[in-house]
Amino acid sequence: MMNDWQEKHHEIIDNFLKSLNTETNQFILKGGTALLTCYGLDRFSEDIDLDARSNHNILSMIHRFSIHQNFNYRVGKDTDTVKRVFLDYGNPNHKLKIETSYRQKNIIEDSDVVNINGITVYSIDSLFQQKCDAYLGRERIRDLYDVCFIFENYRPQLSKSSIKQLQRAFTYKGIDEVDALVSEQKDVLIDGDELAYKFLSISEAIGLELGEASMHQQDRLKEAYQELLSQESIAYSNDEWER
Repeated sequence: MMNDWQEKHHEIIDNFLKSLNTETNQFILKGGTALLTCYGLDRFSEDIDLDARSNHNILSMIHRFSIHQNFNYRVGKDTDTVKRVFLDYGNPNHKLKIETSYRQKNIIEDSDVVNINGITVYSIDSLFQQKCDAYLGRERIRDLYDVCFIFENYRPQLSKSSIKQLQRAFTYKGIDEVDALVSEQKDVLIDGDELAYKFLSISEAIGLELGEASMHQQDRLKEAYQELLSQESIAYSNDEWER
């Protein structure tokens, strides 16, 4: 559930994406906001990340949107490969970052792009591959969370090459790395034990062998996960009763 500023922030995101896609389909939404806006991700994502597939100038479109909405904006980066803008919609603590990459413009395949509710976005299979790469290449707990979310909710739509990519990612960065992520990065939206349990369960589902220590850890995490689900069920029942 979003709080007040998040709801307002996401409303601005939706408005900008609708405005952008009314003008052109040359900018492809990616990252966590693509998953949140188009695929039902259950965590908040606050930035807009786009890939351009032509030389269309994103800055002119942001400028027109800002004038129409009476917003201010600041250009943080303006190069041939990256345009980064911070949109000020009136919240002094939160600006909307819009970052557009032009690096992929000549190599994006049409088959990797879809339109969902009027928004040009990468297919779930493409987003999954990007998230696997992100999990391998940087230390962010949200990348792992997103990988698990996609696998659990969209597995039938994932290609064989994507599953192989996941196998490589989970082999290279195994449960020890997951434990380190969970202990070092605290996120109010992510339960560490639940995420570690999902990692082990998915590893098993894609054919990766779990060592004896990992199997014992999986049993422990399963108990913690089931306890969490039980607590959530009780909280939900109490909430319904109070209504």
